[in-house]
Amino acid sequence: MENFITHPATNITRNSEGHYSDETGLWIDGETSIIVADLCIQPTGKERLLLPETVREKQAITIYSNTELIATSDNLKLKGDVIEYKNNNYQIYSITDYFNAVYDINYFRSIAVLMDKEGSYA
Repeated sequence: MENFITHPATNITRNSEGHYSDETGLWIDGETSIIVADLCIQPTGKERLLLPETVREKQAITIYSNTELIATSDNLKLKGDVIEYKNNNYQIYSITDYFNAVYDINYFRSIAVLMDKEGSYA
């Protein structure tokens, strides 16, 4: 990713959509896979105001990438991508796509929120 200081080859844990079992009616989580992407990880500033009030005060990072990450969706019961950064796990909560006409690059800005050890938001 040109013009950014990156963390090359960062492993990202991605979950596919879950579903209800036709046989039991119980919820079944989606499959987990690992993707690799170059990321530019920055502290989160005013972007924090884009987050819902319940997670706005949590520790967060802003990520710029050429790869579109997947955000948490309560409506779809979809878990967002998880990134390990400085020995902590962060889950993607929001994504915005951009185009920089000066450098002719498409990129995405994602906000990730620190998760606690049980796998939910800290």
